[in-house]
Amino acid sequence: MTREDEHKNEINKLKNELFNYQKYVMKLPVYEYHIDKLKVEKVKGILQLGQLLVGNNLDHKGIHKVFVQDVIIHEIEGSGIVGIGVTEKEIKNRKKSTIITPKEASKEIKEIYTAIKKEFNLHEAPLFFQQLAVNEKVFKSVWDYISQNQSVSDAVNFLAGKVQASIEGATSTILQEQSDYDFIQSEPHCNALIKEIKDLAKTFAIVLLLLEQVLPGYLKEDSWADYKFGELEKVNYGDIEKLFNQLKKVYHVNYLTDTIKTFKDHTTSLFVVYNDIFIPFNQAGKDKLFVKEISEEIIQHVDWKGIEVDFNLSIDNCSFLFSILIQHLKDIPTWVYMDKIMLYVCKPD
Repeated sequence: MTREDEHKNEINKLKNELFNYQKYVMKLPVYEYHIDKLKVEKVKGILQLGQLLVGNNLDHKGIHKVFVQDVIIHEIEGSGIVGIGVTEKEIKNRKKSTIITPKEASKEIKEIYTAIKKEFNLHEAPLFFQQLAVNEKVFKSVWDYISQNQSVSDAVNFLAGKVQASIEGATSTILQEQSDYDFIQSEPHCNALIKEIKDLAKTFAIVLLLLEQVLPGYLKEDSWADYKFGELEKVNYGDIEKLFNQLKKVYHVNYLTDTIKTFKDHTTSLFVVYNDIFIPFNQAGKDKLFVKEISEEIIQHVDWKGIEVDFNLSIDNCSFLFSILIQHLKDIPTWVYMDKIMLYVCKPD
């Protein structure tokens, strides 16, 4: 078979897959939610803008379009929930995991975490894989694909170098990193930040390359790199939980990295950085510029042609994979930004 014949077969295969997806989508119900203006002072229970699923009522497959003009919510109490589109209400006594930590993982998943760290020379199992592990089939399919293709590791290592370069470029042009602070005496904290940034660069490379394969063309869309951060508020000294919640809320991340959380042992440093650097940079828009520059700069280097990806996943599992990939496409540059800001109180090696 000639190279031209191989290309024709590949094109026909893709056309068939696209045709099958189109047939599937055409049969799905379409739900539309139009919200012009909504202002809520406090959410105590569940505020659902769309479809709320309770108990075994799980017939929610469909296309959910949410059109929102202006929604203002001032406060969400501890157990309060705000859902847009489709939200499943937790049944009493049932806790739904969104992450499988190395401590909670089964023996098999722990072994895969160890293999991932070894394969990419990582210091910790990335949050990306810990979230994938919630769906074992998807997690194992992705890992099997990565571990069985040497070209994947080569592509990740190459792109990770480009990601690291774009991080340093954005640091020098936007953050203009220089530290007048000297609070941290514990070098392990600072070294952990540097190691974590390198880990995040490699994880970002993995996410970008997988996305380029499973959602071709998505990275060329301008909208994904349009970060919409909120405004950080002052936090009273010592209220570490509120400070962490502010970072998660304003930067739209569900988790903070373990390294950031270890700074709760250095309360003075944490609050000085938050009030004197995080807030002014947020007000000046430097946070958005930083993550946007990293994202836009690295796209031109994402090239993974000639590698066929077939995870053999159901529609639901594909949706799960897509959602985690897209989430970490946004989260990782944000975590890198936070780590870079925390380095302001670290002495250079």
